[in-house]
Amino acid sequence: MNEYEAKLYIEVRNIIKISNVKYFNAYPVYIVFGDINTLKEILENNKDNIVKSHLEIYHQKKLMDYYDLTNTKARIEYGSVIRSNVYISDTAIILMGAIINTNVSIGDNTMIDMNTVVGSGAIIKNNCHIGAGAVIAGVMEPVCDNGVVIEDDVLIGANSTILSGVKVGKGAIVGAGSVVTSDVKEFTTVAGIPAKVINNNQTWKMNQCLR
Repeated sequence: MNEYEAKLYIEVRNIIKISNVKYFNAYPVYIVFGDINTLKEILENNKDNIVKSHLEIYHQKKLMDYYDLTNTKARIEYGSVIRSNVYISDTAIILMGAIINTNVSIGDNTMIDMNTVVGSGAIIKNNCHIGAGAVIAGVMEPVCDNGVVIEDDVLIGANSTILSGVKVGKGAIVGAGSVVTSDVKEFTTVAGIPAKVINNNQTWKMNQCLR
């Protein structure tokens, strides 16, 4: 586990010596990467030579790494947080504020809307829309052996919660604000807390302009 990861910006009067850490230098400015204690030591050792500085901690006691954005062509917007060991189709869309935990799979043309939380182990297949603020539950402690499965062409309404272990069948619709505690059959519409069947043949149309 990495205790800290931080970034230090410093402007100096004279060239300084930095070793054992990654840094970039366009004198008189240095950008230094490393653990917090090392960067504080650089500040202390050079305090009489530093004009100004800014120390930025961006991870503390990090459990695992994050998704490598260079390995996908998917549209992933600013402010989303994606853990490592996640599969995202090149045609998927992750909007700002979405949080995606480890061991998740997201299929073709599926949109994860703003501020959605996708828990570990979830499988979300193709042509789905997961509405803003929805929670797709997944348990890491203890590790869940049966994550949520959302089949093709599913619409999950805004602020809904799908509990761990639930399977949502192909073409299903989950109404906004619902809490889904049991499996949803194909082409079924459910809504409420807990969610109950309200329609057996309602359909929805994907907005292709957003894809």
